[in-house]
Amino acid sequence: MSAAERTTTKVAPTSDSAVGAPLVGALHPGSNALLDIRNLTVDYLTPLGPARAVDRVSFSIDRGEVFGLAGESGCGKSTVAHAIMRLIQPPGQISDGQMLFQGHDILTLSRKELQDFRWSKVSIVFQSAMNALNPVLPVGAQMSDAIRAHQKMSRSQAYERAAELFRLGSGRDGESPPHPPVRTRRADFPHRAPQNRSVAQARHD
Repeated sequence: MSAAERTTTKVAPTSDSAVGAPLVGALHPGSNALLDIRNLTVDYLTPLGPARAVDRVSFSIDRGEVFGLAGESGCGKSTVAHAIMRLIQPPGQISDGQMLFQGHDILTLSRKELQDFRWSKVSIVFQSAMNALNPVLPVGAQMSDAIRAHQKMSRSQAYERAAELFRLGSGRDGESPPHPPVRTRRADFPHRAPQNRSVAQARHD
């Protein structure tokens, strides 16, 4: 990660409601940042021993700050993002460090708390995100399932929420009818107009 560079921009601070209710995980009162990464270390276990992908990385992001982490291919940028979301899978492991969101340690969150955290606090858009969609199921149904996994909604409510996200993803003001119609796009399969689907999915938080 030594080759990675940080770029930041300040924007208008978000309100408390924008980041949801307080977390339940272990609280570290000394952290004032929205997100505070301290000496994060990630290793991948191999037959020849651990291969270090992220080596004692530290940074903080304040509320209202746009943060960019740039670096050459393979320097660990995606691994850092996956670690923050606690998506590192074996043979990978978070070997050391702390990750604090609003002063709460992400590493201490229970499975249920982690599920809530991933949807209401922090989201991630993966590289080649369209590959995550099932090619034989309509996009609207897949979005509805994701919404219902994190929020208490009926299937019809989640389907309407998916329609709202399609309208946002169309780039229109919501007053002009999108083209093609939202109803048609919800019934589409992932191979049709993938960019719009990605935007709509990413905007749901």
